[in-house]
Amino acid sequence: MEKSELKLTFPYRQLFSAQTVIATFLLAILCIGFYYNVLSAGWRFDDGDHLNFASTYSPWQYFFIPEITRLQSGANLTPWNALFYDINLSLFGLNPSGFYIHQLIIIGLTSIATFFLLKLWIAPAWSLIGAVVFMVGAPTVHIANEIMTGHYSSGLLFVVIALYAFVCAVRLEQNRYALIGAFFYLLAVTCKEIYVPLIVILPFLPAGTLKSRLRFSIAFLVVFLIYIFWRFHVLGRLFGGYNLHGNYDLFLILETFGNIPLLLFGNHLIGKLAITIVIMLLLMSYGQINWKLALVALSAILFPLIPLVSFPGVAAADRYLFLAGWGLSILLACSLSFCANKVNKNLVWLACGILVSINLAHSRTEQQNLSKIAAPTEKSYQFMLNSNTNQVYIAPDFNYYFGAVLPGAVAAQKHLLPSSPDRARIIPDIEQLATIDLTTNSVWSYSENCNCVENVTSTVSDKVADYQNKLTERELSVRLTMEQLKVEWHLGPYQDGEYVIMINNQGFFPLPPNGAHSYPRKTLEGYILYKSPEGWITKSPQFNIDTSTQSHWEWSRL
Repeated sequence: MEKSELKLTFPYRQLFSAQTVIATFLLAILCIGFYYNVLSAGWRFDDGDHLNFASTYSPWQYFFIPEITRLQSGANLTPWNALFYDINLSLFGLNPSGFYIHQLIIIGLTSIATFFLLKLWIAPAWSLIGAVVFMVGAPTVHIANEIMTGHYSSGLLFVVIALYAFVCAVRLEQNRYALIGAFFYLLAVTCKEIYVPLIVILPFLPAGTLKSRLRFSIAFLVVFLIYIFWRFHVLGRLFGGYNLHGNYDLFLILETFGNIPLLLFGNHLIGKLAITIVIMLLLMSYGQINWKLALVALSAILFPLIPLVSFPGVAAADRYLFLAGWGLSILLACSLSFCANKVNKNLVWLACGILVSINLAHSRTEQQNLSKIAAPTEKSYQFMLNSNTNQVYIAPDFNYYFGAVLPGAVAAQKHLLPSSPDRARIIPDIEQLATIDLTTNSVWSYSENCNCVENVTSTVSDKVADYQNKLTERELSVRLTMEQLKVEWHLGPYQDGEYVIMINNQGFFPLPPNGAHSYPRKTLEGYILYKSPEGWITKSPQFNIDTSTQSHWEWSRL
């Protein structure tokens, strides 16, 4: 599998051959052509929260002060995400197009780096196919359309460079390349924890001897140990993500992982055809594939997904499968290359064309679905950043998510443009909506009917009356505990219906009767509301927990 002529060749010479120049040009053109429409997108999803965080704190603070680092996320260690926004704010201000350009540049560079990595072992044509499959894959579509995933894209670019440098170190027997690789591995792990386990594949890469691979892995191991210490110091745990109880359903994990190919190619007849072709290619190239490497890499890719299975779930070809999509492109390129040496090349190219076409069609579908999913936040950001103080905004179903992210964009706008006018308030629940003076204020909310934020002032009276008619005093119990960067709850006595919590005057977040969730802040205020299957509603009184004075709140009504 390894090209012997590369062992003693200065690696930079590969960068300037006609083949590599043409491949680089083609990948750049493909990236621009395939994702050009993304440049007209606005702020989406978590952008507001990240914009506010990056405009409030400096890189020194969110990289090296744990109390600030964990404010970005109590479940993940991703300071590069804030840096991604910080860099873009410095370059482009609050113009989202610049952020998307940055994202596309990273995707393009990652595809080009993937081509060079593959070219270490297989022919340029198949290396180019692997890079193309990655670029137009469904997970990459999600990354290109979501600025908030800049740490995913940056991390993968750093990983590919780190792997390339490691192979150069082994083949050329030069420590400097190992140090370069370790440096980029360090950058990768500050982006996202999914890249941390990839260190385990280094001893299995087809380059040099096992002894030399282990020797040049030492610098990577040092980075790994530093990361482990850093993560435990900041988050207080090494594994778990949002799953704080440590309870894992093996059958659910296996079912989820078994569905990943369907998510990547599409859960339909054409998608299953693609999966069948991939399996046939793997069988035909069985003797050439390094199965130890493949299995170790698969384990390293899937391991970080385990905590996500229970919450929030792995149910789409989104950012959670970005690394898996890249790994699939590597495996597919190698399988095609191996098969081309064994069977009729025309048949292999036919299989390649079918797979790329199916992949492309599935990605287009994902693009359309993603645009629909993004519309509520995208239109709401647009409204908030151009609103005035005589307007108020209510989120669909008073959803907490909107109340958590939209104010961040307004705060960032105020940080960067102090002279900007005050914007609309976000009303988190019906009771506060009932106090709004509708003679001097208008009420606005996102509507799927018009795919816009529309004036809903005329509906407010009916909403308030409906809520008041449903609200009643019924049996309810609440027990909340805040400790060790998490909040734990026990709600009762009902097992059906829906419990929601009003969080910090931002909106409602649904809760199961019992559970725990990461929570990096020291205060929590709000109330618990229960919606019965019969339609009536009951609620607890307001609570205000401050861990500096109390960590527990308990209340019940019989």
